[in-house]
Amino acid sequence: FGDLHCSFDRGLCDWISDREGDLHWEAVDSPAGGRYLSVPELKAGQRSNRGARLAIDIVPLLNQGDMCFSFSHWLTGHHVGVLQMFIRKKGRDQRYGSALWSRTGGHGWRQTQVTLETHSVDKVLLKAERRIGRRGQILVDDVTLRQGACL
Repeated sequence: FGDLHCSFDRGLCDWISDREGDLHWEAVDSPAGGRYLSVPELKAGQRSNRGARLAIDIVPLLNQGDMCFSFSHWLTGHHVGVLQMFIRKKGRDQRYGSALWSRTGGHGWRQTQVTLETHSVDKVLLKAERRIGRRGQILVDDVTLRQGACL
């Protein structure tokens, strides 16, 4: 069984969903070709409490040992907001823990990799929050799940 990779060139892949947020990810054409996901700036008077949420299912076929979850991200602008990563453990309470990773700025595309223990994790959440009156870009691309720990 191979890797799961989503470049968003054809929209969301079937193991990724966007729900429960009050902002939404939009697929945007990249100048270099292909597409990536973007969270638009808040419109005048718009408020966001829940942010834009991208839920990534840890597909049961892959539940054998560790997996490497990776994604590319771009955050630019003064106080653009925050991009965070959460995991949800298997079990009854079905809640996400505190953020495993967080970014509030940077320059250019960066890649983040996190090793997941798939026997205990069933979902990963990428959440983008926008602040009122803050400009800049929050972009995500190339979400990948691959067997084995990250290198």
